[in-house]
Parts: sequence; C-alpha cells; structure tokens
Amino acid sequence: MKKLLLFIFILSIFQSCNKKEKIEKKEQIPMAINGYAFKGFFKTDKEQDVFLQEKITAKKFKTIKTSKVVNNSFLFTGNVSTEKIYYIAFKGLKGKIPVIGNNFETLISVNPNEIEKSVIKGSPLQTSFENYQKEINLAKNKFVFKLNYIKSHPNEVLSTIILKGMLGKSKWRLGQNRKAYKTLSSNLQSSLLGKEIDTYIKTNEPKVEKEVSVAELSLDPKVSDDVPVKIIEKKKTASITPYRKKAPNFYGESISGKDISLKSIIRNKKITLIDFWASWCGPCRNQNPHLRKLYKKYHSKGFEIVGVSEDKYADINKWKNAVANDQLPWKQIIDDGNRIANMFGVKGLPHTVLLDSKGGIIFAKKSSYTIEKELIRVFGF
Repeated sequence: MKKLLLFIFILSIFQSCNKKEKIEKKEQIPMAINGYAFKGFFKTDKEQDVFLQEKITAKKFKTIKTSKVVNNSFLFTGNVSTEKIYYIAFKGLKGKIPVIGNNFETLISVNPNEIEKSVIKGSPLQTSFENYQKEINLAKNKFVFKLNYIKSHPNEVLSTIILKGMLGKSKWRLGQNRKAYKTLSSNLQSSLLGKEIDTYIKTNEPKVEKEVSVAELSLDPKVSDDVPVKIIEKKKTASITPYRKKAPNFYGESISGKDISLKSIIRNKKITLIDFWASWCGPCRNQNPHLRKLYKKYHSKGFEIVGVSEDKYADINKWKNAVANDQLPWKQIIDDGNRIANMFGVKGLPHTVLLDSKGGIIFAKKSSYTIEKELIRVFGF
C-alpha cells in the first residue's frame, strides 16, 4: 500500500512538472511593434540560406535581405513606410512564403516539404491576406476576382495592396486600375499606399495630343502607339459608310491571359475578320467549321480572324473548351460585360465585322458565305 501511495505521489509530481513545462512553452502571440519582424522556425540539421524578396514582375523577384537558419530559426527585421507583400524563399527549395510587412510581428513555422503549407501567424491583415489567397486560388479568372474583391472591400487596406500589385501600363489595364482605385474609400485613397497608386496611374497615363471619340480611334499604321489619343468613354457605335469608317481599336484579354489589341492583330494583314460569338451560341458554333476552312485557305495570303467571345468569366472554361473542341486556331478575346461589343453596336450573335488593311470597315453582320465571296474578290481565288 505504501509503495502504491509513493508511486501516485511521484506520478503527480511528474504530471505537475509536465504541465508547467507546457505552460512555459506556451505559444508566442504576435504583437504590434515598430517595423516588421519575420520570425521563422525551420527544423533542419544543416545550414540553410534564407532570402527576403520583393516581387518585381509576375515571375521576377528581387532579394533585398539574406539570412541563415541558426538553431532552427531565422529572423528578418526592418522598417516599413506602408504595408506591402514580401516573400521568403529558401536555397534549394521550391516555393515561397508570402507575408505582409507592417508594424507587426509575423511568426512562421516552415514546412520544408511543402513551403506553401507553412503556418503563418501575424497581424489581422496577415489573416485577411491568407483568406484572400485561399479564395483567389479557386478563382477561374484571377484578374476579375481581384477587381471584384477591391470593389466589395473598399475600406480594407488589403484592397490597396492588391491593387498595387495589379498596376499595368497598357491603356486598358490603366483604365481598369483607375476604376478600381475610385472604388476605394477616401481614407484609403489618401493613404500613403493610395497616393502611390494614384501617382503611378497619373504618371503612366498617355499624354493627350488630340481628342477623338472611341469610334474614331485611329487604326492607321501611320499613327504610332507612342502617340496616343484620349479615349472618351462613350459606348458609341462605329458607323458604316461607303468611305469605310475606321473601326474602334480595343484591348482585351486573350485566352492565355495576356492583353492583345486589334491594332496589333491587323498589322500587315490584307483583311481581318472580327467574329463576335459565344460558346452557348448555336449558330456561332455552326459557322465555325466554315470559318476554319476560310482561315486555312487564306491565312498565308494575309487573312486574319480574331474571335471576341461574349462568354462570362464565370464560364471561362466553357469558352476555352469551345475553342479547343471547335479547333479554332486564331486569336481569341473574352468580352465579359460587352465592352467591345458595345463599341461595334453588336445587338445579337453571331455578328461579324470585316476590316481592310487600314482598319476600315468593309461590312458587318454578314454570313460566312458573304465573307467568302469578299475573300475571293480580294485574293482572286
């Protein structure tokens, strides 16, 4: 009995010590500080180089600080004037850990097998950023998701961080950037990061040398892209006259996600067809085999086609599958919101617009067989 009581007493002391040890190893809680501090735990038996990086372009990163894992931990500290996204990378390992740099500690438990699954604890902004990343990874079109996120979160600092990462120099991108900026709250617009965004947009906006309506935006090869005109944002229809009214130029997102312009498509082409269609449009899909036949016959002679799809971003995979299934080899643009269609006065599908070498409209809303007759006349066979 005495031995049993002694055993229970020793066991109780052990359990008490164990509990005390757990309390002493209580998880550290990130705190607000002056500047950023990225504290990492990385369990390794060998020396490991660590890099703190900034994103320069979509695929290019710049290392701003280097460190090493010492006693299974590493640390990056510094001052930050405004919130921004940093990336932590490791020599010899794939993947990067995105972290928010603000006046707060960020604790990182690195998963060396899957860097992207590392556990991060930091400011409330860091938590919002991680939730945002989970959502955007599931988005069908990330650019549109970002625009919608900014619009629906006008008071969140994260919206300005996202917008800064979206900034681009093309007319179309700048237009989207400007619209997104205007949806931000006045407080965010006047913040340091908001002012940086506003300055970038104003600095890269084209200097207006002449002012024309969107329907008169010149496609003449003599007019350089470096001599831009002001686009008055009106949904003005390009009228069709005997002297061949110039078609409005447009930028749009291609099937690869990159922006392309009508001007770049018609360059050095004798004749170009703009085909307004959609994956859900039966008559559009029915004429695709004939358009494919015309493309194969005349493309090498100077005939080009650009498809402008009125599919929605929510159904972007249906559009991509239709392009693949119908074996359409020409360039494709998605026009969710009918922005381009409105420029050409499109009221129904299919709708075709045939252009000459200078972007003049030959005719519109004709069947593929009428188009074939014009191609025979132009090319002589």
